[in-house]
This record gives sequence, structure tokens and C-alpha cells, in this order.
Amino acid sequence: MVIRHNEKSSSFVVDNLPTVTGGFNPVKYKELTVEHGLLPLTSLLVEPAKVLFLNNAINHGIFTPLGMDQVKEFGQSIFFMIEANPGPGLGLLMAYYFFTKGDAKDNSVSAMIIEFFGGIHEIYFPYVLMNPITLIGLILGGMTGVMVNVFFGSGLVSSASPGSIIAILGMCAKGSYLGVILSIAAATAVSFIVNGFLLKTFGKQGNLDQAKDQIAAEKKSAKGIKSSAAAILPKYKIAFCCDAGMGSSAMGAEILIPHYAINEVPLDTDIIVTHESLVDRAKSRVPSARIYPISNFLGSKEYDAIVNDLLYPANNDKEETNQSAADSTTSQKISLDKIAFCCDAGMGSSAMGAASLSKKLKAAGINISVPHYALNEVPQDTQVIITHESLVQRAKDRAPMAHIYPIQNFLGSSEYDDIVKDLKTRI
Repeated sequence: MVIRHNEKSSSFVVDNLPTVTGGFNPVKYKELTVEHGLLPLTSLLVEPAKVLFLNNAINHGIFTPLGMDQVKEFGQSIFFMIEANPGPGLGLLMAYYFFTKGDAKDNSVSAMIIEFFGGIHEIYFPYVLMNPITLIGLILGGMTGVMVNVFFGSGLVSSASPGSIIAILGMCAKGSYLGVILSIAAATAVSFIVNGFLLKTFGKQGNLDQAKDQIAAEKKSAKGIKSSAAAILPKYKIAFCCDAGMGSSAMGAEILIPHYAINEVPLDTDIIVTHESLVDRAKSRVPSARIYPISNFLGSKEYDAIVNDLLYPANNDKEETNQSAADSTTSQKISLDKIAFCCDAGMGSSAMGAASLSKKLKAAGINISVPHYALNEVPQDTQVIITHESLVQRAKDRAPMAHIYPIQNFLGSSEYDDIVKDLKTRI
């Protein structure tokens, strides 16, 4: 691929665009020029594909390689903003809040927070399934965001993953802040206006829980990818899992084995391959499984090492012994005198989480307050740590003897209920 810069229009021209991700190519033209207005048309493919859980595959398998090539030449790329822009989803959720009633309206506020600050696009997919016509607003919002970035010549220096406002601003190229922020605002506004009209005119009063169940069913229908690696390991039942069971794990499974959402892994699985941040959840799901943590879903060298270990299991007995010893510590009684709620900085997220957990503990008759810390300041003799699942390994390194409760969402009330229930059995 060759990328040239048009000095007159400050636009990029892409020649010999390669085909990536198993032959899928979002722009089937030999030459793509921003000045001709073709790049916004990618939203016709991107927005529907996101709702089909292909957002990770699109972002990391298509736009990231294209974007990195542009960064080498120009120091920034618009490709990083095409899928990551939270504006279309945020606008849709706002439309549900202002123009609908019931569960969808009630849950839309928390969904907005997760979409905008957490960058978890999957949060708005059930809302699309309730009214598929809202795809029109998402597409137009996405196209608007791309056009604004084209107009300002703005972009990011690397992939923003997840696509939150925090990650996007952290990856924003120097001089691109205005364009990037306006692209998010414009995408939000267009998606809100269009979807507000569509919901008011054609919207159906759908059931949010049913929509979530439908999404779960669609995840299951995407399972079952087989490979030659699995064929040479017939004595094992192997599962490759990520948080959603699509995107990341699907790409990894193409290299190795079948893929699942982590909460849907079969309970009789022998071996689980998953991201290192999800190890504890995998252990909770299938305590008897041998778990191989990886740091990169596309890291073929890591997969080579896993296959080699499975074919030549000289050290398996030692690993199982260590695993049994580790598991035995989880059933021990613990003291809540040494409990800590932590996040990366020790402010904001952990302060809110600690307050919520303290309130639930008191409601359950456990009258203690939960202190919050920055992760690198947690007392090393702490016995219980509650932290985000992405920080589990660092928490283990800081307090090796602590029992760790990983959470997905610092505002996740139901997760705290589960933690309180478990703690009551251990004290």
C-alpha cells in the first residue's frame, strides 16, 4: 500500500490498498481519496458490522494496520477514528432516553456513561435490536464524524481501544484535538436527531431484557470455529474466550481453537486460552481447567508455545500441583480488617466503588468501611482486594496473599452484591 499526501486539499490518497482480515476489504477501490468524499461511506459497512460484534475485528484487523501505515508517513491517521468514535452510539442512547419509556429509558443513562467513558460499544447493541431502523441514525452519525475529521484533517497517533473519550483524547495527534472533539459531538448530534425522529415515528416499545437475550443467542451462533491445531489434540476439550466471545477471541480461534464468551465456556472444558486480564474469571467459570493466559490475541508466537506445551506436557504435573495449591487458598477464611478497593490512581473510580461496597456491606450486617487506594499503594498484607479485571495481575504482584475480586464495572451494583454474598461465607 502506498499513501500519498495531497498538498492542495490536505487529504490522503491511498494506492494499492491491501486486502486484510480474511479477504474483507471495506473500500474496494484501487484509489481512495478523502477529497472525493468516499471515506465516509465506510460507515455503511462499519456501523452494521459493529452490531454484529465485528467491532474488534474491524478496528484491529482492518483499520489499525491501515492506520499504522499512515502514521509512519504522516504521524497520524483518520482510520483510528472510524470505528472508535463513540458519538453514534451515544446519540442513539440519548434518543432512547428522551423519546422512549420503560426499561430502555431507565437503563440508557448508565449505558451512556459506559459508552462515552468506557468505550464499550456493545452496550448499545440491544437498543439497536429493539428497533433495527435506528441503524440509519448510526450510519449517518458515523458518516458525519468521518466527514468532520476529513474537513479538519484530524486523526489519532494510534488505535484507541476501547473507544472511549479518554482513550481517544490520549491518542489524539497534536493539533487534532478540535477536529476529533467536534467529530464526536457532530456524530452524537446527528445520531440523536435522526434516531429521535425514527423512534418517535416508527419506534416500537421493545423489551430490553429480551433484546439482551437475543444478543446472547447471536453470540452462541457464532461459535464452533475448528482448526488443524485442535485436530492434533483430540484428548482435550479446549476453549478460546474473551469478554464478549466475538471479535478478539474469534481472531485468535482462527489460529487455534473454538471461541466463546467467557461466561459461556462449557463447564467440562479442559483447557482455556484467554487474555491475562481474564484469568480469574476463567478460573471461576471452570475451576478444573488448565488456563493459558496470553497478552495479545494476534500473538502467533504465544499460540506456538501453547501447542508445543500441549504436545509435550513434561511440566503439566508441576503446573497442576501449583494450581491446586493456589485454588486451596481461595477457600480459606479471611479477615475484613485488611480489605482494599483499588484502581490505577486511587481516586474517582475506586472511591465510588468503595463507597458503594461499604453501603452494601452495612446493609448485609457487616459494619465496616472499605478504604480505597492507588494500586501501587495497597498495603502488602491486605487480605481482600476489589479491583478492575484488567488490574488483577498487578494486584497479585502487589499483595500475593490477597484474595482478589475482579469487577468489570466500578458502578456495577450486581457485582458488589455477589462480592458481599461471598464475603459473608468467608468471615
